[in-house]
Parts: sequence; structure tokens; C-alpha cells
Amino acid sequence: MLRVTPAHDILKLAKFDADLATEQVMKLTRDIQSLSTFKRDTAKVVRQLKKTGQPVVLTVNGKAELVVQDAESYQKLLEAKDRMEALEGIKRGLESMRRNAGKPAEKFFQEFFAEKGIAERE
Repeated sequence: MLRVTPAHDILKLAKFDADLATEQVMKLTRDIQSLSTFKRDTAKVVRQLKKTGQPVVLTVNGKAELVVQDAESYQKLLEAKDRMEALEGIKRGLESMRRNAGKPAEKFFQEFFAEKGIAERE
């Protein structure tokens, strides 16, 4: 049996998924380091980045200046961001539908073709 999940449930699940994908459990002694330490022990920090998947905050004069992250974790972060943006677009569309703010596709395309001077196909 096919179960249809309401859109608001899908949005909640997607937000939960994105939260998990971007969840950062930072360990202060491991994930915050000075830029000098990074320069001195770059290979060690790179191994740590790959092993933990967590970013490292680099400090200059005790203040956070840079964040370094391994490519795989960064790619996951970008993918989570893309999913969230797509879901936000879907959410806006659903809200627009609930307000009856949209227009039928047929009417939209008629106006679009007329505006662009494109002949409609029969």
C-alpha cells in the first residue's frame, strides 16, 4: 500500500535531515587551534579533519579568524544547504497555493508566450 506523506511532514523530516547533516559537536581542545599551530602541524590537522569530519576554527591573537574543513564534509554541507533551499521553495509554493495566490499553468504559459512573442503550439 502506498502511503502519502503530507507536505508539512516532509518539510519537518527534511529540516531534521539537514540539522543532522550540519550538526557540529565541537570539542574546544581539539577543534579550536591557533593559526600558528595549524601552520606548524598542517598534516596533523588535515588527518584530524578527515578523521572527525568536524571543522577546525583557527584563531589569530585569540580570536576566531578562519574555519578549515575537509572537502567531503564541506560537500555534505553544500548538499544540505541545497536541499533546504529547495524545500523552502516548495514551502513557499504550498503556502501560495493555500492562499490561492497562484495561477493555473495554462494561463501562465499563455501570458508568458504572448509577452515573449512566442507562437503557441496546437
